[in-house]
Amino acid sequence: MQDYWSVSDFLSQYDSINTMKSYRSHLVKFFTLIYPELENIKDYESKIENLNEYSIKYFTEDRDIRKDIILYKDSLKDSPPKSRLAKLSC
Repeated sequence: MQDYWSVSDFLSQYDSINTMKSYRSHLVKFFTLIYPELENIKDYESKIENLNEYSIKYFTEDRDIRKDIILYKDSLKDSPPKSRLAKLSC
């Protein structure tokens, strides 16, 4: 059985609080694009808890990751180029 990291697991590898906050916000946007129902969760702690569940779900589904990244990239078209790069690199 393969182990999958949740968003919180992924972020725990970073020491910088600012990096974690920035990456978390980018990952919230990515997973909300993929799973629009996350948009309905307003409480931040609940959103992060659900984000962890959805991030694991994402990698256990038969997803076209390349297509999803392109979809996310296209959603960032109004962002400045350096911001786009930062969001995509996460």
